[in-house]
Amino acid sequence: MNVALCSRSFYVDIWNKTGAVKLIRWSPDNSVIIVTWEYGGLSLWSVFGAQLICTLGGDFAYRSDGTKKDPLKINSMSWGAEGYHLWVISGFDSQNISVGSDLRSIVKQPSILLFQFIKSVLTVNPCMNSQEQVLLQGEDRLYLNCGEASQTQNPRSSSAHSEYKPSREKSPFADGGLESQGLSTLLGHRHWHVVQFSAIDKLGQNIAVVGKFGFAHYSLLTKKWKLFGNITQEQNMIVTGGLAWWNDFMVLACYNLSDHQEELRVYLRTSNLDNAFAHVTKAQAETLLLSVFRDMIIVFRADCSICLYSIERKSDGPNTTAGIQVLQEVSMSRYIPHPFLVVSVTLTSVSTENGITLKMPQQARDAESIMLNLAGQLIMMQRDRSGPQIREKDSNPNQRKLVSKVQVISNIKKGLACRNKRI
Repeated sequence: MNVALCSRSFYVDIWNKTGAVKLIRWSPDNSVIIVTWEYGGLSLWSVFGAQLICTLGGDFAYRSDGTKKDPLKINSMSWGAEGYHLWVISGFDSQNISVGSDLRSIVKQPSILLFQFIKSVLTVNPCMNSQEQVLLQGEDRLYLNCGEASQTQNPRSSSAHSEYKPSREKSPFADGGLESQGLSTLLGHRHWHVVQFSAIDKLGQNIAVVGKFGFAHYSLLTKKWKLFGNITQEQNMIVTGGLAWWNDFMVLACYNLSDHQEELRVYLRTSNLDNAFAHVTKAQAETLLLSVFRDMIIVFRADCSICLYSIERKSDGPNTTAGIQVLQEVSMSRYIPHPFLVVSVTLTSVSTENGITLKMPQQARDAESIMLNLAGQLIMMQRDRSGPQIREKDSNPNQRKLVSKVQVISNIKKGLACRNKRI
């Protein structure tokens, strides 16, 4: 990874003031890197080389009265287990001051500092089903700033910092209030430890939260949590590939500890949170990424395979469930050297061809291409529906075609699917 330590336009003489790089530490999720220098200072960078924080300038470099601070000299530092905290030990330092006619040296003792971080849910759960709300997650709380859609439906769910209606009531997660404390209680009493994944629905009215085991969801309308009634069911599942909302359903990829089986599960928000009301589909390998596009689910697995599912709402008497059917499955090992290099995967209606004839034209208009962020390279793959679509056990996965064209764009951070049909 190549990064420029600081922009010359902002810090002209930075090279003379920082000295050599002293310490480098990657975050546990390998999404950011922290850097310190010999003469002091600290900076935080994304995995793609974007500078997020730098204490050598801006508000970090000056006190409230306008005087300049001495650079923070760091002797040692270490990330917390989940990447929400950075522990820092400042090194010994001395400062010469004049007292009358005497010049004295004051020795500053080392101190322990704790930096707390929050991060976008898209860094750990890059599903694309809702982009109108900003949802941030910390170790034991969530911060929500709702967009225009959710405010139209529910004025009480908007944050005080909303650019649309700044006078409306704060989000329950905005300032660590009662509901956020309720989340902290869940993390402790139900052995969740810290927030692993979270996702908000399209209307910005419901939030699903995943802990170390199981998950729960919260309604911004009723201000109530819905939890597993059977805690054994909760303790027997570990969400591995994130979760996403599809209408009133929560879609998640998990590992069943009791059956030793990878699964794709769908739960209805209005039903009791119980496996008896869930639709369960077995998976062949661990799911690393999951995303929902209209009425389709796309998952990326640890064996470098991509699987597409269709999802539909079904009514079975008084009970409402969701049905899932496999549409297409194929290995992507020819394009992906290692599965952990894939940052995100999603479906889009963008097409690269002017005229295509398919058996299901309506479905083609809904999802024509797959967008894959491979270590900063955006790969666009046209779906190929000719011939068998489901991978057979005895066939060679590399012989199954998924794409008719591949385009690569370098040095991207996040890919957003546009709504146009053609490009």
